[in-house]
Parts: sequence; C-alpha cells; structure tokens
Amino acid sequence: MRTSTDGTTWGAASPMPTPDGGVVSLCWEGSALYGTMKSQWLSGSPALYRCDAQQEWTMLSFRAIADGSYGLAMRGENLLAFFRLQRGRVVVDRKRTESNSSDSEMLDVWASDNVRAVFYGRRVIALFPNSEGVLQAMSSAGTEPTNAPTVWSPPVRVDEYPVTETPALAWYRDRIVAIGRSGAGVPEV
Repeated sequence: MRTSTDGTTWGAASPMPTPDGGVVSLCWEGSALYGTMKSQWLSGSPALYRCDAQQEWTMLSFRAIADGSYGLAMRGENLLAFFRLQRGRVVVDRKRTESNSSDSEMLDVWASDNVRAVFYGRRVIALFPNSEGVLQAMSSAGTEPTNAPTVWSPPVRVDEYPVTETPALAWYRDRIVAIGRSGAGVPEV
C-alpha cells in the first residue's frame, strides 16, 4: 500500500502495482513518483514503475537476471537504478526520464545484498554490504550538462559492524542519513 502525509495527517492508502512486491525503493521527479519492487508476474524479478499525477502506475522496465530489489536515486532528468546480478555483481542503469533512454554500467563491485544510493549536490553515493556483510560505500561526481555519474571511487568500508540489510538513504539538509539494521550491537562505552 502507498500513503502520503502533508506533515500533519496521513492520506488514504492506495494499492501498489504488485501486492507482494517485497522491498520498495521510491524517488520523485516533477509530478512523477518512481518505485521499484519485485514483480509478481515476472517470477519475482525487480521491476521499475512510474506513478503519474492521476495515481496510475505504469511498468517501465524489469530485469529478469537481477537479484534483490532496485535502489533508486534521482538528479535532474537522470534516474539511476542500482541492482545486483544473480551472482552479486553491481549494475547501474541510467535512464533519462523524458526520453526513457538507458544505458547500463557494470561496476567491478560485488554486493551480498541490495544497493541503495542517493544524490547529494552533484555527487551520488552508493551503499551496499560486501560478501562478509560489512557496509561499503562508493561515490561518483556528476558531469555537465546531465550530472550523470561517470567515474566511481573504489568501495570503502563504512564501519566494522556487519549488517542484516542495506540501510535506506536520504539527503537531509546538509548530510546523508542512513537507517537500517545492524547484525551486531554497537559496543557499550
């Protein structure tokens, strides 16, 4: 289900395109809401949907060879969809929302769980657990005129604690906020 708030009250819930779609990633651009979830009609493959101003959902694409769910990040007309191939290799699929063109970029990066990403200014950061379940981060600067990522930094370890899922990310004021579950408790001081 999907619902929204004006900061005071929550609106009525409306159904999503796939009722058992698993992990959902959302991002907004103009009057459109983009969402990803596993498609019940496509053997659980992750699918990208667009919801227009009339609340109508349209499937834009899906990846039969992907595992897990997409992670979305939006900057200008560039929609980045991060996903893992079935053996864990990370792929970035860039779409221009108006023309719906796309190109995929295979990174020499492997993830044990979903990849999440967020734009901050002209940069994008991607977060994912490595094969041991320890969080890794990598970033890329945008280029003019589209600000699409070009060259990625090598992955760096975020901290020493393993995670049980990839945290959700958001850019809020002047910082990136990550919220998720840790596989081990933070040691007491």
